[in-house]
Amino acid sequence: MKRIVVDASATLKWIFEDEEDANFALNLLNDVAGGSLELLSPSLWLYEMANGIRSAILRKRINEAKGGKLLSIVLRLTPETFDFSPLVTKSLEIANKFGTSVYDASYIALAAVEEVEFYTGDKTLYQKTSELKFVKTISQYLS
Repeated sequence: MKRIVVDASATLKWIFEDEEDANFALNLLNDVAGGSLELLSPSLWLYEMANGIRSAILRKRINEAKGGKLLSIVLRLTPETFDFSPLVTKSLEIANKFGTSVYDASYIALAAVEEVEFYTGDKTLYQKTSELKFVKTISQYLS
């Protein structure tokens, strides 16, 4: 089974289908549901997903009831999560080298440690780190 690291910017596209490149994120989700793909993320992923839902509520994109329903969906789709502690040193190194947040760098650090590809929906993050050949945008995901 193929394994990849995904960040919240990619997986929020599962629940906000009007997002750019949502079709690629849904292809990824279908592969997970079909058993051909396993997702990995630092434990931070769930915080970021909940925060993305909260931001949508604050922007009046969705109401609180819809946010609660979306969170229940997210909880069923949670990737295999990894503790941040073993990733912190590598995350800081990556953040310093590429000018990213430590949050974003933690996904890249996990992908580097696990020797798998990392998919993001954040084009700015991709542009900053694209010299790392395992960093991909969600639009590069092919089943």
